[in-house]
Order: sequence, then C-alpha cells, then structure tokens
Amino acid sequence: MTSSPTVPPVGSSLAPRGSSSPAAAGGFVLKASLAGAVLAVPAAWIWARVADPPQAELTARGVSLGESQLNQQSEITLWFLVVGLAVGTAAGLGTGLLGRCRGMVTVAAVVVMCLVGAALTAFLGISVFGPDAEADLARSAIGESVTSDLRVDSLLAYLGWPIGGLAGLCVAIYTWPVTPNDA
Repeated sequence: MTSSPTVPPVGSSLAPRGSSSPAAAGGFVLKASLAGAVLAVPAAWIWARVADPPQAELTARGVSLGESQLNQQSEITLWFLVVGLAVGTAAGLGTGLLGRCRGMVTVAAVVVMCLVGAALTAFLGISVFGPDAEADLARSAIGESVTSDLRVDSLLAYLGWPIGGLAGLCVAIYTWPVTPNDA
C-alpha cells in the first residue's frame, strides 16, 4: 500500500520556499531597496573620505592633470569599487539572513538593493560629500592649486555593490537550515 505525500500547510516551517504571496515578495524587495538607499549614505561618506581627489595648478590655459594626478583619479574609482564590495557584502549577508526561505525573491531583493545602493553612493559621494570643484575653480586665481571632483571613471566599479551583495548572500544561504523539502 502506498501513501500519498502530504503537503505541509503554508506558513509552517516545512512550507516550500517561495510560497509567500506576490505582495509579500514585493514588499520584501521594496524594503531591501530602501535598505540600500539608507546604506548608501554612510558608503558615500566613507568613499568621499578615503578617495583623494587630485590637485593641479590653474594656468591661463586651464587645469591639466599630470601622470600622478591621473593615477589619483583612477584610485578614486578603485575606492568606489572597494567600498561597494564591503558594504554590499554586509548588506547581502543581512538580507540573506532576513530573507531565509524566500528563495529567488531574496536574490532579487539583494540585486535591487545593491543597484540602488551603488547609484546613490555615486550620487551622494559626488554631489553631497565630495569636494565642490566648480566652486574651488571659481574662487582660485592663476597659479593656485585646485581640487578635482570625485567621479567614477569606469562603469565596472558600479558592480562592487552587487558582487559583494551576492557574495554575502551566498554566505547567508550557507547558514540556512536544511528542511526535509530540500533533501
């Protein structure tokens, strides 16, 4: 005699992954994107503090950056990547721990959160926390040193947040309990 498998009720610890409603899934993704926006503020502040924008002398022809200043400009982009990796990893780990048993919704939430975080980190770092290069240039005379602005020279640097987020999520998934449905 064979017995038919029983399906556990929704909401029980043995409920299949992804069994939440679309509204609950959307709410989780929305909360994660808001978390990315909140985390972007300290990330932008940290990036603006560790990145060292180059300084150059103002001449009659304008400002031209030499080799060492161009290296500093590249370092600004590298610091954006490093800060994104660090904050994205922590965010992905936290979201993964909170989104346990949501399956692909958790992955989507981490990706959306990290994209929002990366975009806002760049905006806030450049516009709010970074130096005001235009104002510095306007008040400087020929022969004085002016500071460049913060900017991200490579779009690949924006991947720091999502790569870190997915790495943190992988660590969180490793800690998820294995239920009989997973075996």
